[in-house]
Amino acid sequence: MKQYYDWANAYIQTLYFVAQIRIFNRMGEQKLKEFIKSKIKDRAEQIKIFTQLSATTRQNAFSDFHILMQKAFREKIDGNKGKFNKLVNKIVRNFKWVPVGYSDEPTWTKIDIEKQLQNFKFLKEHKIDKKAIINKLKPNKEILRLIDIIDLFVYYKDYFRRICNYCHYYSRPLFKKLAKKFDLSFKEVKMLLPDELGKKKPKKFRTLFFDKGILYRFDYEKELEDKLFLYDSKQIKGTVASTGKAMGRAVIIKDYSDLDKEYNNCILVSVMTSPDITPAIKRAKAIITDEGGITCHAAIISRELGIPCIIGTKIATKVLHDGDLVEVDAEQGIIKIIKKKATMST
Repeated sequence: MKQYYDWANAYIQTLYFVAQIRIFNRMGEQKLKEFIKSKIKDRAEQIKIFTQLSATTRQNAFSDFHILMQKAFREKIDGNKGKFNKLVNKIVRNFKWVPVGYSDEPTWTKIDIEKQLQNFKFLKEHKIDKKAIINKLKPNKEILRLIDIIDLFVYYKDYFRRICNYCHYYSRPLFKKLAKKFDLSFKEVKMLLPDELGKKKPKKFRTLFFDKGILYRFDYEKELEDKLFLYDSKQIKGTVASTGKAMGRAVIIKDYSDLDKEYNNCILVSVMTSPDITPAIKRAKAIITDEGGITCHAAIISRELGIPCIIGTKIATKVLHDGDLVEVDAEQGIIKIIKKKATMST
């Protein structure tokens, strides 16, 4: 239990910084938008400038993983089977923890890495020149500082994700031992609060909700969740993270197991993206997420790949289904449902 509390305290300290980034994300995004709006009247130009000023010029937090993948891909193309296998084994050894989150997600295996390399696509180099925009808009010192901090936080959002996933993987033996000790499943011991360990098993999952300084806890009900989502059946709105337009069929990617779906040239729809579903992202025509802000993973990688991305829709994964034909307008931040799968011709 002492090890558990040591782990929890360290993890909470990391999440403290993640929470700060998320809070700043909302505040900074709004302030930057207001500044751009005061200088530029055309909405399409506003969005274009916003995506450029809110992008990071720093190296991706998973760049060491991408570099090894690039090396392995080149050896595969050149037919150097021995060097290729050696690099794949190194990738698995060093990065098997990447897809691991708070639950019991499977780690990467050699088969997983080889599958990713079948559809490998190089990330584009950063070519973000904010200087020309800054010279044109002439922001004051406060806005200049804001742009610098956003640049830094966009990088650190993925950096902290890396730390957390690494931590989740290497803490598994501890949680499995606790689960055995208290006769719980791995998922249950992960979901319970510290003071609930050792007590009677809950009949239902508990939901924690924090609002205006108050922590609420109630039993999870699917009906309650459904009532919370009211939406236009033909159109979804969100925040533009990377400009552009695309049309295609929707593929819902909720976790790594969904990578077995056929996602080439699709419109990838997810609650939020993460490095473990990068293989699908690289083959997508556009990205749509429920959550996220200017510092989120989807915003970062969509700019690196140069594909349209709309984030923060809140409801995309609730409304859209695999096979729906959708149009992504990442100039206006609108997703139009052209045809639902049930009405599409075969």
